Amino acid sequence: MGACGGSSETLEGETTAASTTTTAPTTTVAPTTTAAPTTTAAVQRELEALCSFDELIPQISCQAVGVKQGSQLRWESNVSGWNTGISYEVELLEQHQLVPEVVITLQQCEGSDCILTTTKIDTSAIVGVANESATASNEEDALNTHEDTQLAANCFIDNVEHHLSCQAVGSKGGSLTWSSNAPGFGTDYGDTYNRELEWGLVLDQISIDLKECFASDCHTVTTSLDLSLEPRGDCPESFEGWFETFPLNDLNAISEVEPPARIIGSVLEQPGIFRLPYWQNDVEVRMPIDATLVYGLKYLMTSNLNDANPDGLSDIQYGLRFETACEGLWFAIEHIYELSSEILPYFDGVPTEEAATSHPIGPLNLSRGDLVGTTIGFPRDGNAFIAFGVFDDYERVPTAGSDFINAACYYDFFSLEIANELRSKTVERWPVSERLGTC
Repeated sequence: MGACGGSSETLEGETTAASTTTTAPTTTVAPTTTAAPTTTAAVQRELEALCSFDELIPQISCQAVGVKQGSQLRWESNVSGWNTGISYEVELLEQHQLVPEVVITLQQCEGSDCILTTTKIDTSAIVGVANESATASNEEDALNTHEDTQLAANCFIDNVEHHLSCQAVGSKGGSLTWSSNAPGFGTDYGDTYNRELEWGLVLDQISIDLKECFASDCHTVTTSLDLSLEPRGDCPESFEGWFETFPLNDLNAISEVEPPARIIGSVLEQPGIFRLPYWQNDVEVRMPIDATLVYGLKYLMTSNLNDANPDGLSDIQYGLRFETACEGLWFAIEHIYELSSEILPYFDGVPTEEAATSHPIGPLNLSRGDLVGTTIGFPRDGNAFIAFGVFDDYERVPTAGSDFINAACYYDFFSLEIANELRSKTVERWPVSERLGTC
């Protein structure tokens, strides 16, 4: 019996999917001490955040109107943390709160159905007062050096939309350059910096650098944000029975099952194994759910089961990664020997390698039940199996942790009948990650 070699390679990639959260048009608010802002929207929405700004305190006060009974409200802003309830108040007392524009978001949720409205409030009046005071007290230093200790990057992350917005404050008129350690964010220039996290990217923290330069004289400030991202997309309340189709047509033909997150010597095998009797390599492999093919592997491996390949000849093995419509939940199918005619052309530019290395391919949208492959394992010696793994980057279900790229126990993703059948055929040949327990 050969182990599933080569499947320990981390598959990384992203795709694009639409969020289920509906975003209301942005409302621009003129500075005022008495009147609430006027909302202008291309599409009228019932939910609205009425906000006023008193620059004498200074304080922003907001009231939610058009709230549906029984819904949940969540407020957030780029100058304070989040809060719940029908109203939202924040005093602008700290230096990092003295920004020219305050962005307030109000989210209303009824179960998983959410609406988000954004309101912008002009608070430049208090920034001007603060800057004038700082300039008066540091006038001599400001004339002798361009270094401005008050330069700051005021940043806010929308944990629902995964959108970052930053505003430069305290600039002395030099050239401004933004950058971040978040993958794909890149650099930008000017007073503001706006980015959205790539689909499937799950981070706990990001940092943003703002650099102001006068010729070769530069000063950089860094802002760090802790993230509490909520997954986007079409996610079920429970993943039990979410896969309506089993990858192999005949469940009864499976002779052995190996669980995911196995520790084979020094190798961490993320996917599990569905094994068939010897020489049963010609089987159809199908999609368990609608998903998008985004990454693939194409590598050479040698199997010599029962000394049926004494010359040690290698065969091509294919591995596929699929992103589901629920962000952070993806699955992999590996050790395909012959791919379907629809998928095979997507591997034309993928090199055949000695080690399993992931490459971006597609994206190719496939539906539940679509054909993935027609031959599995190693027909040369009759070693018939596929590797199958489910991964949850948000850890909504128990996973084996980052060492196993959040491999999940896949049994209960299928129907109760299938899960019981798979468990009855599971062999404990190798130890499983302690975080998954008995799986």
